[in-house]
Amino acid sequence: MAQRLRVAQIVTRLMAGAGGVALRGAIALDPERYEVVFIIGSGNRLVAEAEQSGFEVVTVDLLRSDIAPLDDWRARRELRAILAKGAFDVVHTHSAKAGAIGRMAARDVGVGRIVHTYHGFPFHEFQSRARRTAYVA
Repeated sequence: MAQRLRVAQIVTRLMAGAGGVALRGAIALDPERYEVVFIIGSGNRLVAEAEQSGFEVVTVDLLRSDIAPLDDWRARRELRAILAKGAFDVVHTHSAKAGAIGRMAARDVGVGRIVHTYHGFPFHEFQSRARRTAYVA
C-alpha cells in the first residue's frame, strides 16, 4: 500500500460554514489514502465530531478573525512550527484569516501543495471604510 498523504486543514473556526464544509470534505476522503489534521483557531461541537471521526485537532489560539498584526505574526510563527513538524504533503486553508496566514506559513516551510477554498468575502458595506479597505487590499 502506498504511503498516505498528510493533509493539514487550516480553518479559523471549526464551526458551521467554512469549518463544516472542511470537516465534511475531510470525512469524505479515503482514510487509507489521506491522513487529515485540523489546525484551528477555535471551534464548537465540530471539534468533538472531528476527533470522533479520527482526526487530530490542533488549536492555535492566536488564529482569530480580527486583524491584529502582532497576534497574526505570532499565529503565523506557530503555524510554521506545526507545519514543519508535521511534514504535510498538502495544506488546505479555509476562511480569510486562516487562508492568508496558513498559506504564508505553508510557503515558508516549503509545503509542495497549497490549496485555498473561498467560503465568502471577509468584507461588507457595514464595516468601517478602513477595515473594508484593509480586507480588500
